[in-house]
Parts: sequence; C-alpha cells; structure tokens
Amino acid sequence: MATLVATTVAGWLGGAGIGAGFAFGAVTWATVYAQIGTSILFAAISRQLAKRGGAAGESQIELDQPASVIVKRHAYGRSRIEGTPAAVIVRDGVAYCVWILNSRPSDSIETVEFDNRALTLTGDLYDFATGATATDTTFAGHVTLWAGLGDQTTIPDLILSEVGDPLATDDADFWDTDAWRGRTVLWARIVKGKASSAGQRWQRMPPALRVTGKWTPVWDPRDPAQDADDPSTWAWSDNQALCLIDALRHNPVAQLPVHLLHLPSLLRQADVADQAVPLKAGGTEPRYRVGGRIVYSPSVELYQALSPLDVAGGGGLVQIGGMIGYQPGEYLAPSATIDDVLREAPLSFTALQRGRDLPRAIRAIYPNPGAAWEDASLIPIEVPGGGGWTGGDDRVEDFALELVPYPRQANRLAQIRARQLGCQRRIGGVLFPEHLDLVAGANVTLTRPRETDPRAGVYQITAIAPGHWLSASDGVPFRLPFEAREIAASVYAWNPETDEQDVPEETVTQPDLALAPPSDLMAMPTVADLLPAIEFDFLPSQTSSVTGYTWEWRLTGADWLAGGVIAADVPLVAGRVRGRLIGAKGGDSHDLRVKASGSARESEWVTVSGIWATASSTVDAGVY
Repeated sequence: MATLVATTVAGWLGGAGIGAGFAFGAVTWATVYAQIGTSILFAAISRQLAKRGGAAGESQIELDQPASVIVKRHAYGRSRIEGTPAAVIVRDGVAYCVWILNSRPSDSIETVEFDNRALTLTGDLYDFATGATATDTTFAGHVTLWAGLGDQTTIPDLILSEVGDPLATDDADFWDTDAWRGRTVLWARIVKGKASSAGQRWQRMPPALRVTGKWTPVWDPRDPAQDADDPSTWAWSDNQALCLIDALRHNPVAQLPVHLLHLPSLLRQADVADQAVPLKAGGTEPRYRVGGRIVYSPSVELYQALSPLDVAGGGGLVQIGGMIGYQPGEYLAPSATIDDVLREAPLSFTALQRGRDLPRAIRAIYPNPGAAWEDASLIPIEVPGGGGWTGGDDRVEDFALELVPYPRQANRLAQIRARQLGCQRRIGGVLFPEHLDLVAGANVTLTRPRETDPRAGVYQITAIAPGHWLSASDGVPFRLPFEAREIAASVYAWNPETDEQDVPEETVTQPDLALAPPSDLMAMPTVADLLPAIEFDFLPSQTSSVTGYTWEWRLTGADWLAGGVIAADVPLVAGRVRGRLIGAKGGDSHDLRVKASGSARESEWVTVSGIWATASSTVDAGVY
C-alpha cells in the first residue's frame, strides 16, 4: 500500500510556474480543515453540454435583433462576432446606428461586414474626428464608421454634431455621455441613397453587422509585468486557459476572486495550451486556442455558459476543495498507487458501458473561418468499442466546439473525446486517509494481487470526498469515497500523418444583391410609319424576380433621355425581348441602354452605341 508524499499534490498540480504549496504544499491540519470538501471533475458534465449544444448560429439570430435589455457577452481570441443594435436614430434619409460587439474592452478590429458583405474602408476607424469611410461601389458615399475599443469617453464628433444634444435633455438624440464606456462598440452614419438602388444596398435597417477582430485582453499570471487588478497591463491572447481564467474572474453571474482559483492547475493548462503541435503539411500550431464569444443569458447557468471554453482545452474544470482548477488536456503519469480499499466498502467495478449509451463515432462541429465562419463538420471519429462506424448518422454524437475556429484543433479534440469514451472501465470505493491529498483529475494506478485481474490499470479520479466523515454517523475520520474512470496515454496521443484529417480550402463569395442584367443587346435603324426609328432586342435577365426593363436613349455624346419600361412578362420573340425607339434623328449617331428592375433593385446598364438613323425626323419616343 503506497503512501503519497504531500508535496506531489497528485502530480499534475505542480510544475505550472507556481509551486504546489499554493494550495497543498506541506499539508498541515490547518490547511486540511480549510480546504476540505468534495473534489469533482466537471469534464463529463461539460462534454455532455457540448453534446447537446446547438450550432453557433442559433444565438446569432437573437444577438442580431434590437433589444431593450442587451445581454452581456464576452468575446475572446480572434473571431467573427455579431453586433447587437443598441440605438438607431433616423433623420432625413440618414440612419445613425450603434452596435454592441463585446461587453468588455477589445484589442483591435480587422473587418466589418454589412449583411454578410465585407466593407473596404479608408481612414482611421478609431479616430472619432474623422472615422473610416466605405469605398466599395455599393457603399461608397453612404457609410462612415467609428469603433470604440472600450476606452472611449464620448461619441463620434459627426454624430454628436448632427444628432447630438449637448444639453442632454432630449431623449430622441444622442448625448455626449452615450459612449458605452468599457464596451466595444461600432457607430455608423448610413445614407439611404436613391430609392432605385437602396434595396440593392440595404437588405434591412439597421444592417446585420458582423465584425472580425481580436477581442478581450486577458491577464497572464505567468508574466510578472501583468497585474491581476490592472487591465492596462494585460495583453490579447487566444490561450484557452488564460481566457478561461478571465471568464471565471469577470463573468457577470458569479465572479471568482483570485484566491478561489487553483492557479497551479490552471497555469499548467496555460503551458499545455501554448505547446506547439506539428501539422501534416508542415509547421506547427498552438495546442489549445479559442475564438468566439460567451453569452451570459439569464436563462443559462454559469457553468453551461462557460462550457465552450471548458471543452476547448481537452481537459476539464475541477473543484478542489473550495477552489476551481483545471485538469490539463494532456496525459499525466499516475501520481499514486491504490492497492487496498476499506473492506466495509468493497471496490465497485464496471467493465463496459451499456451499448445504447455509447456512440459509435464523434463528429466535431466548429465555426470555419474559411466558410464565412459558418458551422462545419469533420469526418466522424470512431469510438473504440462502440460497435464500429461504417458511415451514416446512426449513433454518431455531434461534439459542438463553438469557440474552436481551428479545424485541426477540432480534429484533435474530437479524437480525445472518442478515445475517452473508448476507455469504459469504472471503479469506486472508499480509500484510506493516506490518500487525503488526492483530487479529482489525478491519475492513479490500481494494483490487484492477481496480475490478470481485469480491474487493474490506470484510472483518473472523477470525484473524491475527503469531508465525507463529517456527515457519517460512525464518526470514522477521513474516509475517502471516490469514483474513477479508465484513462490511457493513447487518449492524448497524436500523429498528424495518420490522425489529421484533410480540410478542403473553401472560397467565400460575397453575396451579390444586384439583379442579373439583360444580355446580347442588339439594335438596328429602321423606319416606322415613314419616321426614322431604331429597333432593339436582347436576352432577358436570368434573375427570376425581375419585373421589367428600363431603357434610355441619346444622341451620341448628349444626355440620356427616358425611353420607357418593358414589362418582364411581355411575349418573347425567338426568346428575346423586343423594343422600338420612334423619333430618332435621321443622319445622326445614337446610343441605347437597358437595365433590369425589380423589388427596389436594378441591374447594371447594358449599352449599344453608334446606331445611325436613316432619315430626318424628331417626334416623341415610344415602345411597343
């Protein structure tokens, strides 16, 4: 029967840059009584939430909509997130909008999209005196933007001058104090423009906003230059553990002070997350990164809200006495040996899980930056002992990785999940006081007198209750009821040559809201009722929503004149739309152009030039 040395602290608690003595050091009776309590590994709960989790797009629908009460959201890493309209003022065809992007300060903004169309900007987005303007053909002259990264103290100058109330008495205007201090916001001045093109430019008002950027700076306890209580010393990071520490400390539901965080285990995970993982194509990437946002809805429990951060690290949150730590996402050598349990509570053992409780395969669902951040899935990974997967969706478990916009990391996490499920053995019992410093997440070796005993092996503690004796009727001190599950080094093993899936590169095409123009426009001079005329015809637009065709004409080099409108349902002649200009000027060169129209949208013009009329006459134009 082995005896644990107190300073090992179940092995994995040390070596994180902060000594194990932070929580357990030399175990004295004072620290034992102060820290006593159930130790639970939450990873199984977190993975169950990820199993049930929906697509990331489900919450985007809610966040896109204006709301009287805007839910808090904390964005981490680099990702594309949606903005929630906080205020909109419309005056004389100009809309002044502000969206909440992040309820925290942010590092930087990279791209801005309206209705899934990326804007090309010129100027300084962070300069409230000038802002940045759109230069795209669709938006040029119609959009000016300003971004506040959380350090803003007022609103953009132009908005304040046009729809601002310096006296702060009119609720219909913006006030100088409407700065949304401490939050990341985007302001816009949007000009509607001509009614004929507004439908092409604006799908809705305010537009659906998507912004890609680097979000909340976080505290890294490993950096001595950073102060836990001074956000100005923090830096941006997508390290999964550092973002999790930030979420535990700054969530709006139940913030944990530093002394209730088990920093040795959390910082061990931070080091693991920074490890370089080789890629099949060459090079490396960090082991565990995150990118996305956590939404703190009143209807969602805190642990459920943090689940996407939890599962992104390959390990799991763990309760250690009164503190919250993290069981690292790596295999750890066993730190203790169990060779005996209390006889009054014999060792329980489960060799196999019920077949219907075990999926055949795990399929990772993740936001793919290469596909406009829409949800993508990988090939399901077979669960060892799950009955085999030969294709299809039968007993395939979707593994939602909402904060992992990295396909190869999603690949690794799905494989970890599948191999963990393949480790089916479970044990339970009551340990002797020698194992008082064992905590959930620690790996232990179970030895049995008979070498072929199927119970022998390496297990991970999932729950242990050193304080159980306090409520026991017999008063026997420090009985340690525990539960453990099988674990193996192969769970975290990774060979990019054989394990990494090929992820095809996807090209995203910006949506084109313009109507397809007519084509193959042809024109020729003729005479109608002894008057000079020009007949023209063209192939109809390929857009089904076209309601008609507008055409104009002119003498070459002069101004365009209205010609008329041809209904889209006019009978075709040999598959072509036909029209006639009566009243051309004989002996002069003419130009003629046609565009498709419909639903407040229109196509580009199609033009034919240099048409010479054959006789001299000047009458009104007409069309048949």
